[in-house]
Amino acid sequence: MPKFSIIVPVYNVEKYLKECLNSIIEQSYQNIEIIVVDDGSRDNSGQILDKYAAKDNRIIAIHQQNAGVSAARNAGLDIATGEYICFVDGDDMLMENAYKELAAATENSPQTDIFAFSFCNLSGTEIRNKTTYLQTLNKYASRDCSKKDFIWELGGSVWTKIYKRSFLEQNHIRFARGIPLAEDGLFCTECAIQSPKVTVIPQIFYIYRIFRENSTMSSQHGLDKEILCRDYMINQPYYQNASREDKFIMDIKICMNLLYRYSLLSYNNRLSNLKYLQDYQTYLISQYTPDELNKEYQYLHLIRQIKLKGKERISFLQQCFSIKNTPDKRFKEIRILGIKFHLKRKTAKNY
Repeated sequence: MPKFSIIVPVYNVEKYLKECLNSIIEQSYQNIEIIVVDDGSRDNSGQILDKYAAKDNRIIAIHQQNAGVSAARNAGLDIATGEYICFVDGDDMLMENAYKELAAATENSPQTDIFAFSFCNLSGTEIRNKTTYLQTLNKYASRDCSKKDFIWELGGSVWTKIYKRSFLEQNHIRFARGIPLAEDGLFCTECAIQSPKVTVIPQIFYIYRIFRENSTMSSQHGLDKEILCRDYMINQPYYQNASREDKFIMDIKICMNLLYRYSLLSYNNRLSNLKYLQDYQTYLISQYTPDELNKEYQYLHLIRQIKLKGKERISFLQQCFSIKNTPDKRFKEIRILGIKFHLKRKTAKNY
């Protein structure tokens, strides 16, 4: 059975680190090495890590000056010895038999370079299934996954996948340093461009903590960071040597990310961030023909958002009555005649 190298970047997660490490060391599958990289934490994360490493010889503790999550993951990749690479964030957890199931999958499909699986969300102590993503996986469980499929639908996070280490090494794939947001997507995009064999497993193995206090995702929406990702990507050999079709797939993925982050902004903030959409439209027009662009829904959606200028029309009925999820998805926010009410949402079954 294969050996898994589990790389855990850690930065100021003392509140959650024990849960994370316990979920790994208590896995029923034991042929693992756990590379935990303390990226200059200012809290007690480093001390917690050292205590765990002293008790379990499978844990390799690395302490480095703060250089970001990409540098931390790269440090783990540089010393990993397992046949497969796994990533777990220091505030997340795993399902009990995750690696047992994944090990069986690798034995059944040894030619596969990347295995993709599903996850559920953890908000506070409540677990919710990520049913939309699970439905997406079901679609690809019985057929091949193209570059476009992987980049657009499956390539948003590295922790919903395991990677054959030989594939990463042969293609010299590492995380982009200096990119403060969406480095996962760049890593997955570079993998996809190398035409890996991908196997999709429509099961939930990972528990993702949403809206953690002070986390990157809970503190910013990062349209400017997506432009940094674009600027980094177009200067990389994998992009410059790609076909026009593959470049279009990668560029539209950035467009999708911009539109998603723009949708998270309040109406008041959309106008001040509209320039990022306008600049990206200008970039796309400089690279592709109108025929190419006008066939793509995401580009047409980009144009519509620019025309609206952050001033979407809201009907009188919508002004009087609305219902939506709160940002942490724990409650339904109901607005009646300007008065807000919060109702607790039904949660998924515990694991």
